[in-house]
Amino acid sequence: MGNKEHLYFPVNLKNSLAGLGDLSYVAGRIGVSRQQLSRYLSGAQMPTYETLRSISEFVGVELNDLLSDPSLLNLPQRKSRSPQKVASEDVLDLTEFLSDQGAYNLDTYDLMGVYEVYCLSTLIGRDLYRGIAIIFKFGDFHLIRSPRTKGIGSLVLSASTKSMRHAILMRSPSQLFSAGIFNLDGQGHRFGLLDLSFPASSLKQDMIGVLLTRKLKGMTPLDSMRVLFRRLPEGSKIHKYIKNTGAINAEATPASVISILKNVHL
Repeated sequence: MGNKEHLYFPVNLKNSLAGLGDLSYVAGRIGVSRQQLSRYLSGAQMPTYETLRSISEFVGVELNDLLSDPSLLNLPQRKSRSPQKVASEDVLDLTEFLSDQGAYNLDTYDLMGVYEVYCLSTLIGRDLYRGIAIIFKFGDFHLIRSPRTKGIGSLVLSASTKSMRHAILMRSPSQLFSAGIFNLDGQGHRFGLLDLSFPASSLKQDMIGVLLTRKLKGMTPLDSMRVLFRRLPEGSKIHKYIKNTGAINAEATPASVISILKNVHL
C-alpha cells in the first residue's frame, strides 16, 4: 500500500465504524484486540489483507473504498444500530439491546450478584436440583460462574482455575438472554443451553427460564429443566448457602419455589 492509503484508511475506518458499538465489541467481531484496533484508528499501523477483508465485511464497505480518498466517498453514517440488526447478532452488548427495545432502562450491572438456582426436571420423577451461581462482569460480557458442589445437573461445577465453568450471556430476538453451560456433571458428558427471562420492572428480581441438557456424544436430548434464579441478599457469602446443593427433596423445598418452577412455560 502507498502513503495515501496509510492516510486515508484511518479516516475511513473511523467513519465506517460510527454507531457500530464500542471498540471492544468491534475488535472482537473482526478478530483483533482492542489495542490493535486502536492502532489502526490512529494510523500507527495498517492491518493485514485478511484483517482488512474482515473489516470490510463487518462494516459493509468495499475494501477498495476503505483505502480511497475520504472526500470522494459517501460512507454510511450510522447513529445507532436498529433493533432488528442487533437481535440478529450472536453476541452483543446487552445494555444497548435493552435500550433499543425500549423495554428496559436499567444498567446491566444490576444483573450481578449471587443466586440460589433451582432446577426442576420435566421427566418422570421430576428430579429437583439446587445450586449456587454468580453473575459478574468481565470485559464486555456478563458471565455465570458456579463454585464446586455435589450432584449431577445441579448447575454448578469447580471453582478451581482449571475447571471453572463460565458462560457468555447472549441476546436473542425473543428478548431473552442465553448462556451455554458446559460439563454439568463434572465429567464432560453433559452440557446445556439456558434461556432466562426477567421482569421489565427490575433486573434485580428473580429470573426464570428453561435449561435444555444434552450429551455431547451423539447430541441426544436428555432433559429439559425449569429453572429459577433467586437472588440472594447483597453481600451474601457463598459458603453460607453452599450446603444442600445437588439433588434435593421437593418436600424440603419452599412451596413458593415449587409453584414458580411448575409454572415456567417450556
